[in-house]
Amino acid sequence: MRSKDLIGICINNLLRHKSRTLLTILGVIVGCCSVVIMISFGIAMKISQENMLSQMGDLTVIEVSKNRDEPKLNDSVIETIEAIPEVECVNPKYRITDKAIRAFGGENDRYEVEYMNFIGLRPEAV
Repeated sequence: MRSKDLIGICINNLLRHKSRTLLTILGVIVGCCSVVIMISFGIAMKISQENMLSQMGDLTVIEVSKNRDEPKLNDSVIETIEAIPEVECVNPKYRITDKAIRAFGGENDRYEVEYMNFIGLRPEAV
């Protein structure tokens, strides 16, 4: 048999069994679309998780806060933490939140704010 005869037989068989051919084509299309959608969801979830982790901040920064019963942070405690070999920088900070402080700014003190948040840091660590 020649190639032309084989192609003719294939086309005749496909035309004779139209419903089976249509269902097979439909199954292949649905399967391919399902694979593409699943891969797209996987990539989107990966990007979403990476964005969420990056918004949490730097993963190399550790914040240590004290309990009410512990003594205040002083210079000797800071020096002890700085002495740890893997520590690059120790930056104690003092935070004042929602204090009633009136501040003015702009031309002719046009802007006024009554409650402010302050954070004090060491200049060399910034």
